[in-house]
Amino acid sequence: MAPRSGRAAELWRRWGIPLFWVVFAVWAGVTVVRNAKRVLERERQLGAALLDTGTDPQVDDFEGMWRAALRMSRHEVAFYPHTKARTEMPSKHGPFLETLLLPTVPMGPAWAAILFQCVSMVLLAATLVLGQRLATRVLGRGPPEAGAGAEGEPAARPLSPWTTPVAFALLIPFVQLAAKYNQSVFLMVFLAVWGLVLLPRRPLAAGALLALPGAIKLLPLVLGPWLLWKRQLRAFAGWCLALLLTFVPLFVHQGWDLGWRQLDAYQHMIRADAAFDEYHERFQGLPSLLNATMVEHYAPDMDSEAQDVGWDGVRNFLPFLSAMRRGIVVAACLALVLTCMLCVRHPRVEHPRRYLAELGLVLLAMLLLSPHTWKHYLWWEFPAVLLACAEWQDPRRRPWARAFLVVVLLTQTLPHRGLLGFAPILWQSWQVFHGIALGGAVAFVFLARRLWRDRATPEG
Repeated sequence: MAPRSGRAAELWRRWGIPLFWVVFAVWAGVTVVRNAKRVLERERQLGAALLDTGTDPQVDDFEGMWRAALRMSRHEVAFYPHTKARTEMPSKHGPFLETLLLPTVPMGPAWAAILFQCVSMVLLAATLVLGQRLATRVLGRGPPEAGAGAEGEPAARPLSPWTTPVAFALLIPFVQLAAKYNQSVFLMVFLAVWGLVLLPRRPLAAGALLALPGAIKLLPLVLGPWLLWKRQLRAFAGWCLALLLTFVPLFVHQGWDLGWRQLDAYQHMIRADAAFDEYHERFQGLPSLLNATMVEHYAPDMDSEAQDVGWDGVRNFLPFLSAMRRGIVVAACLALVLTCMLCVRHPRVEHPRRYLAELGLVLLAMLLLSPHTWKHYLWWEFPAVLLACAEWQDPRRRPWARAFLVVVLLTQTLPHRGLLGFAPILWQSWQVFHGIALGGAVAFVFLARRLWRDRATPEG
């Protein structure tokens, strides 16, 4: 009879991953049902206001997306150039996503939100499956064989099936936030990971997939310059072509004149909402991190227990730098872009392993460069965290992977309301002082150093 511990290990090996998917399905189902009750109740209370584009109601994130599609369906301008003069939270998504939401307009805002969240949960599960396949193909090693390993090297071990679940668990606070507010980030990250899977074999299709997140929101447009800088010219051509084609549904549905008016209103709204010289506790990018040490006062609409316990609302740590903060922020962002360019430049020896590492670095830079990085954006860190979880299992790569994951765990995963709800002063202080952005900056440095040191090696 096998030892009891051996039997338990065998059961865990066989049923552990199925159990993870059961837990995932339960979590997704509970999230959908809970949010469905909320949106149905809101539709019951605000139904007339939500359907009247002449009103200015306080709406949640998806309702803002849906109302923009509603205005487009009525051939009205969907975007508000002067956002600060309105109560409604405007949709910051490009016209491409709003045209995709047009078929949901007859469903009403509640059922459209339920459908969108169900699709998002399916795409989240598909992202995990693709992520494990990507890690296995690029970083995995075959099962150990007799005589494997030469000159005293240990035999190769297969990549753990828990690689992707662990990466998912480290980012679960931000996944929960994105699910709670029914965000589009699950769709965008799925498209990016799918494009990365196809990049070595089908670069044209991969480039097209990598273009779609940038058509949904502006931040992922950085994927196009990354492909060009890597000299992935076929992928870049696919990226450009797909990006141009995303405008076709807009002009087909809205017509030429109104289509251009929609684009003009959209770019005015985005420009009016720039915040490189502003500070707000909720944004966790590099501009807010730097501004947080230089602005003289908190954001006027900050509502935080961390402030209520005695802080007078005045930061003023480095008052002499306050007048120069915009220039300092721009210089820091340029330094980050230059670091990224040096680390992902076309290497002498290309290897698929580099694709995942470079994508992770580019997406970390994207989050740090944005002046409006909400915490739910951090699901974009999935490629970088997946890389570190996989390379933790490689003794040669373990030091950097361990450092990277410890930084993510201590600065991003743990200091979160859901995990530190018993001590709001702790997680609110960490947020007010932009600790999540600081953790992202340190993680960026670790990954950039790993790419810089290995840029010329066959395995990248």
